[in-house]
Amino acid sequence: MKIHERRDEPGRFAKAVFRLDTAGGDFAYMSVSRTNALNEERSVVEVDAAKFVAICSDVSNKAQAWRDDYKFAHAEAGFSHGSASPVPLADVECQERTSTSPVYAKHLLVFRKQVGTEESTRADASLINGITRTKWLLANGVKSFPVECSNRASAELLRKYAGVPGSKVQSVDELLPEIRERGEPMRTVDTGREKNVALAPARPAPGAVRGLVEQGDGRAGPER
Repeated sequence: MKIHERRDEPGRFAKAVFRLDTAGGDFAYMSVSRTNALNEERSVVEVDAAKFVAICSDVSNKAQAWRDDYKFAHAEAGFSHGSASPVPLADVECQERTSTSPVYAKHLLVFRKQVGTEESTRADASLINGITRTKWLLANGVKSFPVECSNRASAELLRKYAGVPGSKVQSVDELLPEIRERGEPMRTVDTGREKNVALAPARPAPGAVRGLVEQGDGRAGPER
């Protein structure tokens, strides 16, 4: 999982921006931000699109169903802003569920007698927030994408069952350490076809941004 850019703007929480390739050759931009709390628990993991669909009951495996979502146009509008206003990562939770099924022995090819039981374990992923934006990614042929989990345990399970090979779980705190306190410059990484370098904005005067709190993803608009 590679970060396209880290942003540290005055009056806003630090933000990690991800750039995703679509089947049409365009880019989709998503982001995750620090908050006032839980940055060590909130975790991000990159999932394989096909594997994720296989374990998530909130998303159909039929492509037409993705575009038929009544809020699909809202997601389309959200992603249209590009890197200037990246869409927040979807919130996902993942659990393991164990089921028991009977084991039968055949007798004379007809009569079946239960001789025991066997247990099987499967993953169950749920989209807490971001169903439509996930459908938009799938409909536009994005092969893998990062998602956010509320805790590392859930993210590790998601990585186990649907993660991109070689991927690892990273907390928001690991992705976005306290940049302002260290005063480190922010630079674009993994730019690929883009050559821009984004440095952190100059530190504002003391008290200039006191009391400003970012709401959600920093802009008003329909849910995406």
